[in-house]
Amino acid sequence: MKGFFHNYFPSYGIKNIRFYYFFLFFSNGWFVLGNWIFLWLKYITVGQIGLIDSIAFILGILLEIPSGAVSDLLGKKKTLILASILHISGLCLMVSGKDTLTLGIGNILFFSGTAFFSGSSEAFGYDSLVEYKKEKNYSLLASKFHFIELVATFLTAGIGGYLFMISPELPWYLWIIFKVIALCIIVKFKEPSVDSEVFSISTYKSQLLRGFKFLARSPIKHYAIVFILLSFVYHSWSVGIIRPLMAESFGFTGETLSYAISLILIISSVAVLLVPRVKQKLGNSLGLSLLSIILAVSFIAPVLFPINIHGGFFIILTIMVIGKIRIPWMSEVLNVRIESKERATVLSTIALITQLPYPLISLAGGMLAEKNLLGIVYILFVVLLIAAAYVSKRFIQ
Repeated sequence: MKGFFHNYFPSYGIKNIRFYYFFLFFSNGWFVLGNWIFLWLKYITVGQIGLIDSIAFILGILLEIPSGAVSDLLGKKKTLILASILHISGLCLMVSGKDTLTLGIGNILFFSGTAFFSGSSEAFGYDSLVEYKKEKNYSLLASKFHFIELVATFLTAGIGGYLFMISPELPWYLWIIFKVIALCIIVKFKEPSVDSEVFSISTYKSQLLRGFKFLARSPIKHYAIVFILLSFVYHSWSVGIIRPLMAESFGFTGETLSYAISLILIISSVAVLLVPRVKQKLGNSLGLSLLSIILAVSFIAPVLFPINIHGGFFIILTIMVIGKIRIPWMSEVLNVRIESKERATVLSTIALITQLPYPLISLAGGMLAEKNLLGIVYILFVVLLIAAAYVSKRFIQ
């Protein structure tokens, strides 16, 4: 068994990396991925959910800025412990809460934990390699890390559907248990003796400004526009309330949506492997145009026609597969055209632009859903996707 791990998981002999593999698995116990909103709707309205989601997301974005300074001050291990405690506290409040205030505070704590977790986790894995002068292996390890996260997500999402059938709270309790196990693993970590990142507000601001200038002036600006529009639509649909509300309108329950998402994640992981072949055959211009148009059709269909659960499954499947395909396609296109010294700055700028409008979508989506007008959000997505298809066809070679 020991030989198996050493053969299939690079740098398994390094203590931090060995624990990090297990940490990633237990950090991605998304048992509630397909059913969380169905529990919340027992106690609050969809409009209130949209408001809670928006406030928590804004605070999470704001905490992303000082999270780097906290990581420098406390160290990455202690920052991950702090993030885990916030996650666990937030989840405990959300599973026990039966009113807007308790659920809101729980969600804020969870998003705050995510802000501290996001940068520290990846930096911890990288610095653990730098300490042993094996940072050149990071790209290989990154693919293994992503694989573990994907396996954990589709396994726990599917199991969460079965648990939801038994009790709507049960997926939350299992998620909390996974988070507690992840916290116990963090305690076993050894703080890396090197720090590859030193945070400062001035560096953060100048980095973002440089990223915006590069996107506005560089030859990749048309690619950036297309990927920002695609990413914004997918992020707004998948992260918060829009996806489960769409699924509910098709007839999905917390149980069946969990099973569907788990199956779709498996299909998506296979589809991602086909990206190089599809990209080579269609080219960037036609390929990105088709992705945008297919996504647009998927969003306009529920506005124009009544969709049952079977048709709804294929719509959700299409949106999720294209959302997953977008990531390696974007990575390959931008990485080839951006100098290595600017790559991280540009990609982080694109990520920020993609996420910033989300609170408005979540808030508006909740209010519109209460009036059975969620189709307005779908139409907005369609307009943005048509714009992406036009830019791709007109300006990308």
